[in-house]
Amino acid sequence: MDSVEPRDPLLFFEPLPLEQLFWPLGFPVRVRTNSQIVLDAANASWGECRSRFDTKPIEIHAGVHGPEGGATPPMPVYRSLDYLLTGTATPHDSFVSDLRQGRSFGWVTPAAVADFAYYRYAFLEAMAYLPLAALHLAPIHCAAVEFDGQAVLLCGNSGAGKSSLSYACARRGWTYICDDAAYLVRKEQQPRVVGASFSIRLRDEARRLFPEIEAKVPTRRGNGAIRLELRTAELPNWKTAEQGTVRHIVFLDRQPEASPAVSPVSAEEAFECFTGSHTYGPAEMLEAWSAAYRHLVNSVPISRLTYSAFDPAIDRLEKLILDRSF
Repeated sequence: MDSVEPRDPLLFFEPLPLEQLFWPLGFPVRVRTNSQIVLDAANASWGECRSRFDTKPIEIHAGVHGPEGGATPPMPVYRSLDYLLTGTATPHDSFVSDLRQGRSFGWVTPAAVADFAYYRYAFLEAMAYLPLAALHLAPIHCAAVEFDGQAVLLCGNSGAGKSSLSYACARRGWTYICDDAAYLVRKEQQPRVVGASFSIRLRDEARRLFPEIEAKVPTRRGNGAIRLELRTAELPNWKTAEQGTVRHIVFLDRQPEASPAVSPVSAEEAFECFTGSHTYGPAEMLEAWSAAYRHLVNSVPISRLTYSAFDPAIDRLEKLILDRSF
């Protein structure tokens, strides 16, 4: 009688023999997988990151299973209950994160990992950053740059120019920390942010604004947006830092033909802006984030910068910082 191969419909016994430790945002994240492509994607996202925090590693089990070929899956649909968060693109491309335990696991098809930009954005980075934010950080939708040893958070709605202004600051000699997503380190006396300083993502129209990147080829991100992803190590004379001590918060108000002008913003308005972006999470996590935001807005001056052109805006920011007053 022929032996019957044991079935493993849940992939419970599927081995994940490849393993590597990474340090996204300075925190340890251990990736286990059965695919070298997954480790290549993780190295593309975090290979340059260094250890900064001595915490229990986040555990990611990232498997690849199924036949080769096929189209890139759609963006996952995300759902959350308490400390569990799921992302499902297809019945064969999904992940689950346990935010309390700091663990994520997911299985995708070869078509998903074949599209590096898609897999990194929709799956791999989400499986790391979601539990990191739940356990240690508080996310802020902003860019972060540093001048004269002072980190400035550039906040604002989509289209306000956070990424492009941070690029313009960096090319003028400022230190670049991140372009669109900063993370506030919780429970620190002096507010500190960490960010992905090894790359910057710009809208395609940035090629018209900055001649030196005109020839760069944009790519489609996992969410369908067209972006230029530039490695900061390849940009001439750029200074970068993975973290910075926050000294200023600036909300950007980009207006056509506007001369640069600074006006005050209340701590309560800034706090409501930061907490207004909460879209998921149990009360305990949201309370920890809110406490971090409250400490931040009560610790540093806050302003609104109305501007049009980059260079005059940067002149005004430098004056603001050097005057050490708003």
